Amino acid sequence: NLGKLLADDGQLAEAVDVLAEAARRDQRNVRARQNLASALLILGRKNEASHWYAEANALLLERLKLNSSDRDALSTLAHNYAFVGNREMAMRYAQQALQLSGLSQSDKTSIALALLHVGKRGKARDLVNELLAEGVSEESLRRYGSLRSLIAAGHSSESALPGPIIVNRSR
Repeated sequence: NLGKLLADDGQLAEAVDVLAEAARRDQRNVRARQNLASALLILGRKNEASHWYAEANALLLERLKLNSSDRDALSTLAHNYAFVGNREMAMRYAQQALQLSGLSQSDKTSIALALLHVGKRGKARDLVNELLAEGVSEESLRRYGSLRSLIAAGHSSESALPGPIIVNRSR
């Protein structure tokens, strides 16, 4: 969507406007809410980001009531809770997701970011190594600053702060 393209291009203020409009137009649009929250968090607008993460999480929790094995919902909840500082809930959903087989690369990336953000660096590194073994390029993973530090582990002292993920999933 346009909001994600703008965010990827570094035009976060414009992305916020587009994503906010998408969220207002479609009250069930989880991705617009999550991407809006992520962009706001990157811009340092934590209170606003928390509001939009909470709205996205409410919709994701509704999905889990219908399907407790919804990998996308579990991994996204892990990510979102990590970035609003709720370590306990982030770990709960990350662990639930990791117990399931068939996680997508996007799910694993979300979980790795969540685990890293809550201090589980070793588990996050294991997921990154899995992604690399599956053929995900280092370049693709390096776009998430915090994952860059895991790829570089042992090769440099680089340590970026974890940043939220802006997703482009069609659910």
